[in-house]
Amino acid sequence: MLRPMVRCSLLLLIIILSYLTASGQTLLCRTGHVNVKSSNRLSEIEADNYQVQSTLDINDGSVEFIGLTKSFSLESGALDKAFNSQYVNVNGYSKFQFNGAITNLEEIDFKTHGEYTFDVKGILTVGEYQRTTITSGTLIVNKDFTIQVYSDFAIKIEEENVKQINTLLEERLGSFLNMSSLGVSRDIEISVLFNYK
Repeated sequence: MLRPMVRCSLLLLIIILSYLTASGQTLLCRTGHVNVKSSNRLSEIEADNYQVQSTLDINDGSVEFIGLTKSFSLESGALDKAFNSQYVNVNGYSKFQFNGAITNLEEIDFKTHGEYTFDVKGILTVGEYQRTTITSGTLIVNKDFTIQVYSDFAIKIEEENVKQINTLLEERLGSFLNMSSLGVSRDIEISVLFNYK
């Protein structure tokens, strides 16, 4: 029979080891990349954000990424200047976030390096707007067991929301840009790239 002190120490050791094992299954990416493309009547509009944080739990497949809207850099200098000025208030849409899970987790072996196709389903949130998103992508387990994930997917904005966005741009940027030739497309292409450790 173990003494109470020894039993307590063993129990504490088991709890600590369990915690370390569980917490070691969640991988982190601090500098993920999200690229967004759309178009107007004149040209494509493209924005990049390299300050996106993401977590991946290899036990249950849950994945999350979150970033600040103001961290996007637009390819068009004029739009970038307007976007990051008092002309457009991004505080109401200060964050974007995705919460979901890999749905074919059993097909991925995180202990064997190689390339895997994954399917993911979750909720993409921008400000107060939420959208169920289903897509697939590529997951690479590297030889050092770091993990790289990338995916390309498209979303379509409802017509009424496009009208709201165009009205907002006209109101906020009308004196700054020639809005008669601009307009937002309903189709938005999104690419994500995360390197987990």
